[in-house]
Amino acid sequence: MMTFPRWILSSTGLCAGLITLSCSHRNGAIKEESSGLAAEAKIDPATARRAALARIPQGRIEKEELEREDGKLVYSFDIKKGSEPGIEEVRVDALDGSVVAVEHEDPEKEAAEARQEKGAQQ
Repeated sequence: MMTFPRWILSSTGLCAGLITLSCSHRNGAIKEESSGLAAEAKIDPATARRAALARIPQGRIEKEELEREDGKLVYSFDIKKGSEPGIEEVRVDALDGSVVAVEHEDPEKEAAEARQEKGAQQ
């Protein structure tokens, strides 16, 4: 039987705990544009994330939101792809999990959208 020093076992457990904490936060609740939208969604956020990331391989989600856009309930993900400028906005239908739109937003459009959101919050 193989034995490991106690410090290796302790640090392995600590790393596993941090990874679990990080993953559970990412799989948790998603920001809602307005209260009550999550109750209408048929697809959970984790499933929507997987669908969005499948469209942007090697992408990293920067921002996510559940919103009503053009009359549809969608998960909206801003995904950064490597060092490329701008982001890819991927919208996933919250009722059936299909990707309904993929749109590139250059840095200028991102900044304009951020200003618009900030103005709406005030």
